[in-house]
Amino acid sequence: MKRNVISVLVENHPGVLFRISGLFSRRGYNINSLTVSCTENPELSRMTVLCTGDDSTVEQIMKQLNKQEDVKKVMLLDTETSSLGDTALAKLNAENGSRKKVMDIINEIGASIIDMGDKTVTIQITGSYHHVDEALKKLYAIGVVEVARTGLVGLERGDGRLIDHED
Repeated sequence: MKRNVISVLVENHPGVLFRISGLFSRRGYNINSLTVSCTENPELSRMTVLCTGDDSTVEQIMKQLNKQEDVKKVMLLDTETSSLGDTALAKLNAENGSRKKVMDIINEIGASIIDMGDKTVTIQITGSYHHVDEALKKLYAIGVVEVARTGLVGLERGDGRLIDHED
């Protein structure tokens, strides 16, 4: 199944996230990643939804999103031509002589160390969704104790914006 990134500009008030996520679950669509935060305009929030599905499924999702009262604009982001980012924190097992191997992999994947315990090392991985996925695969092979991931965020490249602001 194809990964699809949908950017949704919504009104920033209580209940919007519940209604949008409910739309997905009622129709049997799975959300792989969901991030929501305020935009440069405090009255609006941007939702970035990563979901899988064929073209007709994504088209149906976008039609349903556009029908929602709180939705201002919906855009399918092209994963090849959009700026997409993700961040993960991972706590790695680094005991019994494995610290050197752990440090080598941390350097290889370009992660930053944010904490070192006696038995673990906590790192931050930032980059494209694909980069974070690939880095985590390598880390699971050496012993991940715990992972927290932010979820995908994305913006269209170039000068385009979901809503042009009035002066």
